[in-house]
Formats: sequence, structure tokens, C-alpha cells
Amino acid sequence: MKKMSLFLLLVSMIFVLVIPVNASDYDADLGDGIGLTKLDPFTETGVETNLPSGYQEDSFGNSYSKVLSCNDGYGEYNEVVYNLGKKYGSFTGTFFITKASVDIVGSFESLKPEIRIYGDDVLLYTKKGCSNKDKPEEFLINVKDVEFLKIVFDGAYFNEGFGWKRPLIVIGEPTLWENTGKETSSGSSDQGKQGIRTRLIDMDTFTDTGVETRMQGEFATDNYGNSYTYQLAANNGYGDYEEVEYYLGEQYTELTGTFYITKASVNSAGNFESALPEIRIYGDDELLYTKKGCTSKDEPQTFQVDLTGVEFLKIVFDGAYYNEGFGFKRPLIVIGEPVLWQNVEPVNEKNNDNAAADSWICPSCGEIVTGNFCSNCGESRPQ
Repeated sequence: MKKMSLFLLLVSMIFVLVIPVNASDYDADLGDGIGLTKLDPFTETGVETNLPSGYQEDSFGNSYSKVLSCNDGYGEYNEVVYNLGKKYGSFTGTFFITKASVDIVGSFESLKPEIRIYGDDVLLYTKKGCSNKDKPEEFLINVKDVEFLKIVFDGAYFNEGFGWKRPLIVIGEPTLWENTGKETSSGSSDQGKQGIRTRLIDMDTFTDTGVETRMQGEFATDNYGNSYTYQLAANNGYGDYEEVEYYLGEQYTELTGTFYITKASVNSAGNFESALPEIRIYGDDELLYTKKGCTSKDEPQTFQVDLTGVEFLKIVFDGAYYNEGFGFKRPLIVIGEPVLWQNVEPVNEKNNDNAAADSWICPSCGEIVTGNFCSNCGESRPQ
């Protein structure tokens, strides 16, 4: 009997090991997955993958079998780099607030934690700030053609006392997938919108005189400390006048984004009220929107522009720079997280009464679907 029990145990262990992770609960098109913590780090400064009780549970009582976090004890700044070798398409996980932090600290709105995710040293995603009431936040990041994935935990801790710095924000179930999916955004101008979104920087340009789409450091950060994972800006060096044009083919209904003053401009130029920058947005050569002038104290400004029936979208950066010296013109006003939207058309009730009765709009991707799960992204039907 003991031999039979041992045999069944060994068979069950082998069965678990050879079955790949199934992505159907997250996105049916992601393919097979592998836990990030199963990979050997390329470099590592003390991150944790196995935490004690209270740190692998979020503040809403959900448990996570695999985690990635700052060092449990000395977590002021930690980072880890993995060599992906351009083998993967997507990286998913869940940012969560540890139950232990809520139990011990309670309210910690004064803390300024950040988790930053880089692909080949290009910033892909930022999770910034938290409160003790934050719900777990799922993310999906495109890592296609990424060779080195770096994750930075910057101040993602709370002080327990006696100098101990414990994990505050943690990544639960970090997983790499073979295929790409619909990427999530860390920007704020898209929150609560319904529809199908496309990052403007993922569109092929029709004409382009040298605009920037992937800046880092103080050019990817505004004058109030907010970070943007992707941007659209004048050339970082010669940005006197730049323009870019995209062919939309009348497929999109709206452009959203955030105008912001770069932190670099405030640190380098200080007061620049004498500057006269303009960003102009055209639809089929008709002026749709103008952002004109700025001060060093301007707060980030979200915008939305109606693109219904627009075939060609043109964005002009006219004098949207500051002089750094030696003839270098650096980005002053930038568009953060520019996104194109395709609104979901309502179901025709006259022609499809039965479908309309059972249809619902997915809160994650904006698809109109039926049944209990979204056929596009896997999101469960709201109750």
C-alpha cells in the first residue's frame, strides 16, 4: 500500500511538471507561459521571490503562490535583470499591497513607492504610489523582441521599526508568455474610457521629421514627478520644429493623451515663461486642437480630440523646446501616453433583440460580447 501511494505521488508530480501554464484565464491568445521566478536572474541586488505569511497576501485577502518584491529587510532600492533572449511576447502579473503593510502601518499615503519595468533599458511601465485601499491591479506588457527585462523596486517598502524595510507593493504571479496581447497603460488619461485602444506610437508614421517616442529619465517625467511610459515629443536635440503624420483611414474616433512639462526643462531652464511653444493637432489639415504657451508650474493637462471621419492625423511641435546650451534644443512640452480610440458600436436592438438582451461591454477591452467571459481578453462578466 505504501509503495502504491508513493508511485501515485511520483506520477502526480510528473504530471504537474510537464503541463504548461494555460493562459485562458488571462488572455486566450497568449499561448504557453512560464513563471518569471523560474528564470535565473542575469543580475540581481537582493529581490525576494519567497515571502513570509502576510506578504504573499494582498490587503483584500487574496493569496499569491509566486511573488517578486524588494528585499524583505533592506528594500530601499532593489533591481533584477532577466535575459529573455527575445523569446517572449508578453509579461503579466498583479501589483498588490501586502496585507502585512496594512496590518502594521495602516495608512501610508505619504510613502512614494515605485516599481519600474524596463525592456533593454527603455521604460515600459511604471507603478507609482499607493494607498491602503488600493485593489490588486493586473497588468500586461508587450516584451516582444526584448532581450533584457529589468524590474526596479524603488522605495516599495514600509518601515517596520528598528531599521527594517518590509515589502509594501509586490508583483504577484509574474509570468512570461509566448505571444503578445493587449497592453495595459500606466497613464491616467485613459481611465474609465470604453472602447478599443491603440497606442499612437505603435502606428506606422506616414511622414515624420524626427519626433521622439521613447524618452527616459527627466524627459519621461513631468514637473510634478509623474512618469510616462511612452511619449510623443520634438526631437531631443534639434527640436525647433517637428511634425509627424499618421494615416488613420477614418478608423478612429478619438485621440487622448496628456500635455506635460518635462522635469528636465524645469531643472535645467527653471523659469521659461518667455518661451512660446505650441503643439498643434490637425485632422486632414484642419486644425483641431492647440496647446500654446507654458510656465514651469503648469500641471499635466489631459486632453481628448474628436477624430471622427479623419483620414490623416498630423501633430506639429512648433518651438516646443528649451535651449540647453551648445545649440541643443531639448523637449519642453511633451504628449504623454497618446492613445487612439475606436468606440464600440451599440448592438442593433431591432435586428438582434436576443443578442442585445444577453450582450455586455467588457470593462477591460471594450468589446461587446455574450456569455460569462470576454472572448477577446478573458475578463469575467461584471456582476
